[in-house]
Amino acid sequence: MVTPSPVLLFVPGAATYPSFYDDLKIHIQSSGIDFHTFKLATVDARQPAASLQNDVDLVRSLLADFCDQGRDIFMMGHSYGGLPMTESARGFTQANRRKAGKEGGIVHLIYITALAPDVGESMESTNASQHGSEGPLIFNFMIDHGDYFGQDPEGSASVNFNALPREVAVAHGRKMALHSKLCFRVALTYAAYADIPTSYIKVLRDNCLPPWWQQARIETIQKYRGDPIDVYNFDSDHCFQASFPAETADIVKVIVDKHYG
Repeated sequence: MVTPSPVLLFVPGAATYPSFYDDLKIHIQSSGIDFHTFKLATVDARQPAASLQNDVDLVRSLLADFCDQGRDIFMMGHSYGGLPMTESARGFTQANRRKAGKEGGIVHLIYITALAPDVGESMESTNASQHGSEGPLIFNFMIDHGDYFGQDPEGSASVNFNALPREVAVAHGRKMALHSKLCFRVALTYAAYADIPTSYIKVLRDNCLPPWWQQARIETIQKYRGDPIDVYNFDSDHCFQASFPAETADIVKVIVDKHYG
């Protein structure tokens, strides 16, 4: 029996559609890794507005399907996606499933310029309590839509796509979706990074979640694990999938090769 390749379940960032990651998918799958992403429940307006639990339920459904297939899973969370990735992993670790005589499960977590809050903290509370010398993060490119926010394309270009030529960056900024505000107020209840081997890709030209902010997330993970994790410095902007998809795939391949097989 041929063992299936591992699957990379990619939990996307806020305000993005699966098509945003098409180039990244091509590069990752060309390296022999099955890539799967999806549309977050909190993307696009609906009433009542979706919240973190809706995204968690969606991710857990995908995890259950892959586990039923006996698949070994690498999870990768980008930006806000780190929060539902972390919260959803409870009960799906490969180690726990093997103890129960089951195949499949989560092998490794990969955070890429992503939220990894302390238990009891939300995106909002993390930003309020941990900040650099310039103060808390200020997302002044966001446009209020009640329970949702949109993005000013010019502002989004400067914050999310700053490694691209300006006209290309603005074009990407125009494609950003509405996203629910409610998910940023919900606290983490499960520190999956304490139970599952974890790597962090630290993005060095990120104007949205700057390197000092990412370093605080790395230190939170290491506090729970009790030892250092692998950190990969990456010279990209926040939306690496648009700016450096091939280079992102190369780092993912290094991580998968190190922790699988």
